[in-house]
Amino acid sequence: MHLDVQDLKKFYYRTRLGRVAQSAIRDQVTSFWSEPKGQTIVGFGFAVPLLRPFLQEARRVVALMPGPQGVMH
Repeated sequence: MHLDVQDLKKFYYRTRLGRVAQSAIRDQVTSFWSEPKGQTIVGFGFAVPLLRPFLQEARRVVALMPGPQGVMH
């Protein structure tokens, strides 16, 4: 079962808890990939809020979402 992309978007961008969760998870992810320069970074699921720090230095940043979840652009 996948959560709908619109529900996830509302949670991560429009609620205080969602923004705190987004920040905490993003901090952990960026600690794993501390040197993204020239790399391809791919997120699967609702990874969009976590990929922003990689946009400047990574060669390519891709967000993949399963069909049942919906699409965000």
